[in-house]
Amino acid sequence: MKKFEGDPDILALFTNTARAQLTKVNNALLAVEKKGVKAESLKLIRGEIHTLKGDSRMIGLESVSGAAHAVEDLITELEKAAKGERGKLVRRIFSLLDAIGAAIERLPEEVVEIDPAEITAGNAGKAEIDSTAAGASAGSGSSAHIGSSAETEPPPSPTQGRREDKTEIITLNVKRIEDLIQKSSAFPQYFNKFNYIFGQLENLRNEMEADPRPAENAKQLASIVSQFSHELSFYDLGSRQFQSEITKLKLVPLATVFDQFPRLVRDIAEHTGKAVAFTVKGKDSELDKTIVERLKTVLIHLLRNAVDHGIESPAAREKAGKPKEGRIVLHASNRGDMVEVEIGDDGAGLDLDRIRETAIERGILAREDAGALGADDTMALIFAPGFSTKEVGSFSGRGVGLDVVARTVKEMNGQVSVKSTRGRGTTFTVSFPLISSFIPITVFLLGERLFGIPSAYIKSVLRVRESDRRDVADRPVITVEGEDIALIDLNSWLGFGEEPADANKNVIIVSSRDEISACVVRDIIYEKKMIIRKTDWLVRACPVVMGAVLSGRERAIPILNVPEIFNKLKETMRGVVRKKARAPGVRDFRQKNILLVEDSAVSRTRQRDILEGQSFNVFEAAHGKDALALLEKQSFDVVITDIEMPVMNGPELIRRIRATEGLERLPVIVMSSYNDNLASLKDLGINTFVDKTKFSVKRLIEALAGEGIIKSGSGSGGRW
Repeated sequence: MKKFEGDPDILALFTNTARAQLTKVNNALLAVEKKGVKAESLKLIRGEIHTLKGDSRMIGLESVSGAAHAVEDLITELEKAAKGERGKLVRRIFSLLDAIGAAIERLPEEVVEIDPAEITAGNAGKAEIDSTAAGASAGSGSSAHIGSSAETEPPPSPTQGRREDKTEIITLNVKRIEDLIQKSSAFPQYFNKFNYIFGQLENLRNEMEADPRPAENAKQLASIVSQFSHELSFYDLGSRQFQSEITKLKLVPLATVFDQFPRLVRDIAEHTGKAVAFTVKGKDSELDKTIVERLKTVLIHLLRNAVDHGIESPAAREKAGKPKEGRIVLHASNRGDMVEVEIGDDGAGLDLDRIRETAIERGILAREDAGALGADDTMALIFAPGFSTKEVGSFSGRGVGLDVVARTVKEMNGQVSVKSTRGRGTTFTVSFPLISSFIPITVFLLGERLFGIPSAYIKSVLRVRESDRRDVADRPVITVEGEDIALIDLNSWLGFGEEPADANKNVIIVSSRDEISACVVRDIIYEKKMIIRKTDWLVRACPVVMGAVLSGRERAIPILNVPEIFNKLKETMRGVVRKKARAPGVRDFRQKNILLVEDSAVSRTRQRDILEGQSFNVFEAAHGKDALALLEKQSFDVVITDIEMPVMNGPELIRRIRATEGLERLPVIVMSSYNDNLASLKDLGINTFVDKTKFSVKRLIEALAGEGIIKSGSGSGGRW
């Protein structure tokens, strides 16, 4: 067996480029197969193959170069062929592309010799499909082990069927590099400013030692502290932006894997005798590269199931009154800090009765519990360990190996769910954190212990009174916006004892898909972007923990796995999912949420203390851009904003709020020392202005009363 002896760095660059080239050629050839020979498609194929031929020859891969040349010859034949002959030629070209892809994946351990004449002697059939198990990972689009509909193996590991590159190649976005350079240039300036302030403190200390004058010294110190606080707030803003841009370097568009799937779906459909129209949406959405590599194997598995077992045969669809051609849609979209990927088909759907029976047969579900199991809980059984079946055609083939899919997704801090309507189709939804390295974590106290939850699962944070707690079906609930939500004392539930009795309780509303609960915690500490470190021993000991983050002094903080918490809760109590409040006229006790947008840390702290003293939930942002990010994740009763701020100023923030659906009527209070633009603020729809130069607690309270946020007998003295 001959090994590749060339430069490993050059080989890594070649293989990454070749995979992308093969993907483009495969998709262009699919267009030819569906829409006929078009000059644009042939031009793309010739260009990519010609480049691949030259690159492979340059690094000494003569066999790959020869196979690429054979593809060029077949493309010329395809261009001249009669319409009836094109199908066979397309299949021959696909066979050669598969061979090239498989050869590339064997490098550097083996330099494979490709015989184009032998490969293209007949049409690609079952043997070829089975032999290219790693094709989809290689970029050729061939499916993995689809030769038998009787069994489905679990998704391969990210490296199965492909070599480990010694050199990792990542395509960098030049704009992001330029942004990083620009942002990094500010840090030396921060150092100079801090050094200057330190010098001022040194001078003040010397003056105090020589001639202590308490009143004057205190005044100078207050001035220096104010200056330092102002500069520190800008440093904090700059450093967080810099960190955010760095983490984005690992983001890659989902197109890098989505573009491989049309060929995959085509091959499975042809092999199983199905007619399938495959649509891809949202492939420009970006995700962490390490997640994308593993996500690919999960999606391959789900797509195989959608075609092989979800979509009916043309005859069965026609009998059911459906078009002969089934539809599969792969759709990616951003949801805050998460990316959501859906695979939906219009096939037979899940047979819930058959799922229950299979679960009973496998010992997963007791027969006496089956009747009380709802549709969502029944569908969730297909992800249970041990549910896999090799029985041909059972409940439309769903559930085969999906426990491994669920476990793979969970290992990546993601979640998977399924929705189905019998006879109309099935949709699998997989969601992942946008960036696997740094994600927002909300840290809180349970008793004396610190815990964290990924902020993407947090719907809102509230303070509630004990009197607002009610019992429904022997379970404590609170009512938020007309809905009864189960109230869970996390500290007690985890076995640490109940939280101390308090007139007011801090509650985190957590949600995952259609499930929602209110978790009682002692106190909210902070939210910060951190790395979740995998701790297998901890996860094994406590399944509701997904890992840990390191805080100051290397202290480990366990991070709770919200989907797993819901799984455990459902084992001990029903009704964790949200449901409408049944008691009419139940008072909504929810404390008001205020978004405070202010670039000055000193002013922000002062205003926050006043507002929290009035029992408001206060969320802070240093500028308009941060405020918009919070508005996407959290509902607010009022926004209090400054005018002059870095990154995005107050007027621009207000314009964006007024242009956002659902926020058009959100009350906005402007608090600023710039009072010469009142007319323009009125034009933006702002009714309340608080002059910072005349600021007082009374004026702030009056402004809130003027917007109807609180009741006050002092009227609306804070308005125009």
